[in-house]
Amino acid sequence: YLRKELNEQLRAIRELEAIEVSEDIPITSHGVPYSAAIMPSLREDIIEICPEADDILDQAPEVKERYIVVPDIPSEALE
Repeated sequence: YLRKELNEQLRAIRELEAIEVSEDIPITSHGVPYSAAIMPSLREDIIEICPEADDILDQAPEVKERYIVVPDIPSEALE
């Protein structure tokens, strides 16, 4: 499964590498530059306590130090 997924990602990368791009186009980390007019306004982060946290933890099959313990995901070693 993982090999197929990795091959699909590599195929997509090769497809992107095949696109001719002029050398005078600057490298960007975001496809569309934000101008001041369309820049989303920054908001203050508000930390809120989850009122249902204890109810959620009470329903979990296994809890350790107030974290829900989940089973490991089976995986295969990549060659």
